[in-house]
Amino acid sequence: MQDQLLTMREWTFFWDVAKANTQWYSPEKVSITVPPEGPGGSKTWAGGWSWAIPRFTKNKDAAKEFIRYISSAETAPKLARASSFLVASRNSVMSELGGEGITQYMKLYTNREVVTPRPYHKQSAKAESIIDEIGQAYLTNQIDLDQAMAQGRQRIAALG
Repeated sequence: MQDQLLTMREWTFFWDVAKANTQWYSPEKVSITVPPEGPGGSKTWAGGWSWAIPRFTKNKDAAKEFIRYISSAETAPKLARASSFLVASRNSVMSELGGEGITQYMKLYTNREVVTPRPYHKQSAKAESIIDEIGQAYLTNQIDLDQAMAQGRQRIAALG
């Protein structure tokens, strides 16, 4: 928010943070669009849009009841309105909030068929770290785009 950020992959988080910075925020400074198109098209996956109960929790019944409550058709839209980080891409939320805030962009992603199942590879955590490291080096002007692309290709290929 110092007019230097180029990209943010966790835009549900950034949406509320940006808007809360009232001295900096203006609509033209924050733009959300579909990802750039690669060999597989313009694709991404949704992460963190679910709830889980740890297997060994001591209060499993209470946890189940809590999840039923927060994910209910009545409560989920209220949570989504309170914080973009609590938006779930569900019919109850989209029908109530689909044209406002962050949900309009979720609808864009849905309409453009951008969201796809998350790919699995035994080295996926290492691949994400590589992308994060190279992306940060590029975004902070430590390397140029050609270097970033070359390093990315080389390091990802080395994962096998």
